[in-house]
Amino acid sequence: MTNNRLKNVGGLNEVFVCGIILVGSMNFFNIDFLMNTLKFLFFWTLTLTLCVIIYSRHCPSVPEFSLNKQKNSLDSSRILLETRFIPQPDFILFAHSPTLTRLSNGDLLALWFAGNDEGKPDVKIWQSTCHNGAWKMAHTVVSPELISKETKRYVRKVGNPVVYKSAKGTLHLFVVTAIGGWAASSLNELDSYDEGKTWQNTRRLILTPFFDLSTLCRTSPVALNDGGFYLPVYHESVRDYPEILRFDSEGNFVQQIRMTSHNDILQPSIVPLDKQKAYAFFRNNGDEPRTLYRQQTNNCGLEWGELEKTNLNNPNSSLVVEEILPGKFLMVHNPDDRCKITLSTSNDGLKWQEFYTLEDVTGESFSYPSIYVHDDVVDILYSWKKQKIKHVRFNLAWLKSKGF
Repeated sequence: MTNNRLKNVGGLNEVFVCGIILVGSMNFFNIDFLMNTLKFLFFWTLTLTLCVIIYSRHCPSVPEFSLNKQKNSLDSSRILLETRFIPQPDFILFAHSPTLTRLSNGDLLALWFAGNDEGKPDVKIWQSTCHNGAWKMAHTVVSPELISKETKRYVRKVGNPVVYKSAKGTLHLFVVTAIGGWAASSLNELDSYDEGKTWQNTRRLILTPFFDLSTLCRTSPVALNDGGFYLPVYHESVRDYPEILRFDSEGNFVQQIRMTSHNDILQPSIVPLDKQKAYAFFRNNGDEPRTLYRQQTNNCGLEWGELEKTNLNNPNSSLVVEEILPGKFLMVHNPDDRCKITLSTSNDGLKWQEFYTLEDVTGESFSYPSIYVHDDVVDILYSWKKQKIKHVRFNLAWLKSKGF
């Protein structure tokens, strides 16, 4: 790949030199012109050479998905189904968009944004941990004021958080911030080296040198074999489309990949199948009927195929998918509108069958699920009536008892 880039640069230099020679021959007796031309040619070549060296050093390696599954010691023969709420202060009126991961001691770590209402200045990122099935009282970890102070940029509000534990054990927290509406949003990253007790290295991600706005995150990252990871994101402005941001093992941004130019497709949930193949499923923000699409990559996310229709619709709502068993997929989603949230299963990612309803109350909202699979245990968080964060835990034995 680097050799091809060098050849392209070399060809550009040849064209440039020919042009200089041609113009120079027309001005052969103009010594000043020739000297200036030679100086310009020298600096042009030097600049191109430095750019090639820098780009080659930072060119990411060919990616592979990491398929290592963590293990636990729960008895898989016992049917397990538990539900609970994460405790939070009574003054919180709005809670939304949870994200979770598993710490080295087996505890769960959850974060979400909460306050009086979405987009209000008092909204902050809240955090809690679950030890032996009991969640601690939530506390704040990120505020608009904190990010504004650390990045020296104006921040009006915070939104979706996404947490990821790297292969090195570092926790990476991505937080959406905005100076106005979500179309004026940007991504910020914080790190924790003590399992979420403290967060540091607050920084804004620079994805483009021009008007670096309108990129948001929602769904969980995907691990790569080199210790890095993919962060699924989406652009939400004049056009809405999904992307992937690639990070190295230190959490540094190295590559941006557009998944499709199709409009109104958001919040990709990516499911690796092997080292190179993966499916992605999307929220549909378009006109009704909103089809739920599947997309496939065969080279670890560098290129994606055409969108394929599933047998489901998506009511403009976030969803998550995991492969629970080889060739057996589980989706947590809203089938019709956000008053109902269900579990569905599929063998191919195209034909889905609902088999269990988590919530179904007319006029209410149950949405924005997150999922974490650890061996045969599945942990799900979702926004309950936009007031609290609900936790549902079950195991493979329970799934099989429901015909999964």
